[in-house]
Amino acid sequence: MDGAGYHKRLTNEMPTTRSLQSWLEDHLSKVGKWVYRRDVNKNVLLSLAKLNKPKAIYAANTIATRYNHQLYYTPPYHPTLQPIELIWGLLKNRIAGDPPKSGADAVEK
Repeated sequence: MDGAGYHKRLTNEMPTTRSLQSWLEDHLSKVGKWVYRRDVNKNVLLSLAKLNKPKAIYAANTIATRYNHQLYYTPPYHPTLQPIELIWGLLKNRIAGDPPKSGADAVEK
């Protein structure tokens, strides 16, 4: 599987600066088992969350391991490792050599 970003959807959400403080508190209590004062600043909670960042769990890996498969990621758009890139290159060269006159002509070619 290529390493494109859309293939790497996380199943365990990580806190960001847009996260609500209540969500941050819940996240820290689940992940890090942290005990802290309730009057703590949101920035402090974010820094604690970054310190206790769990390992990323990707949805594709979860599905693959459920069916006893293992995924290997290749670089995106790499012509040697992604055969579809070679096909796209051939198609682009063919269209550039003989450009279609209309949409129907493009489908015909």
